[in-house]
Amino acid sequence: VFAEAAGKFLHRAESALDLPTVGDWVRAEFLDDGTHAVIRELLPRKSLLRRKSAGRNVDYQLIGANIDTAFVLQSLDHDFNPRRLERYLVMVHESGALPAVLLSKCDLCTAAAAEQKLARIADRVIGLDVLPFSNESGEGLDRIEALLQAGRTYCLLGSSGVGKSTLIATLSGRALATAGIREDDAKGRHTTTGRALHRMPSGGWLIDTPGINEVAGEAR
Repeated sequence: VFAEAAGKFLHRAESALDLPTVGDWVRAEFLDDGTHAVIRELLPRKSLLRRKSAGRNVDYQLIGANIDTAFVLQSLDHDFNPRRLERYLVMVHESGALPAVLLSKCDLCTAAAAEQKLARIADRVIGLDVLPFSNESGEGLDRIEALLQAGRTYCLLGSSGVGKSTLIATLSGRALATAGIREDDAKGRHTTTGRALHRMPSGGWLIDTPGINEVAGEAR
């Protein structure tokens, strides 16, 4: 149902960190008609994924809460960037979630080229799951599905156009808003504008997020 924060709840909030975000558990009071609710309390989080907002003031944009594993997604074409990958992994470690790495569009490069790129990030991903896959050919999707356990929450992080929404649509079996590949830079057109929690056939939950094209310490 639609829910909004109670006035007292908002008054007590000192920053965006005190407000609910996707993945949060809250205590809510349902109104008489049963179609609306009022949020009274935010329950303690076990993890909180956030990024610094743009600007001089130190503030944060909340990405998701209570995430067990965050998948950092890069594509094996123009988006591949080891330094940006490292910054994503730092963000995930600071959140309290576990990181894993997904490398999309493996159908667009040769096996030798993929191996070369994997070698460039080897020292950054020691001990992590690193799974190349293709939304087009289906290669590697079964390995990703095997990671999605019932009762656990996952999140996809990555730049615009790397295939996050297409991957969720494939894994969930539901159509989401996606767009084709731009011919000038081989990137998918960005279509996700908000964060959403999707239930997977395994019983797990996967959070889709808008593309993040700037990570702490990096500007494009």
